[in-house]
Amino acid sequence: MILGSKVPQSTTKVAIKKSKTLTSTTASLENRLSIFLVGFKEFQRQAIKEMLKIAKMAMWYMKNGVKTELAKE
Repeated sequence: MILGSKVPQSTTKVAIKKSKTLTSTTASLENRLSIFLVGFKEFQRQAIKEMLKIAKMAMWYMKNGVKTELAKE
């Protein structure tokens, strides 16, 4: 582009329109990503709780269940 030359008005409008669309698309994707991450963190939290429950049950069974099995014999 030559210094001092004017850019046609229509080209400028198209560029502005494209940048606004791109910005809104990016913002939309960022919102979706943040919603997904919050959901994923909650899912992770629930999965960890379930794993802890299973571990506690396994520990209880190792302490108490094995004794009852031996007592039966």
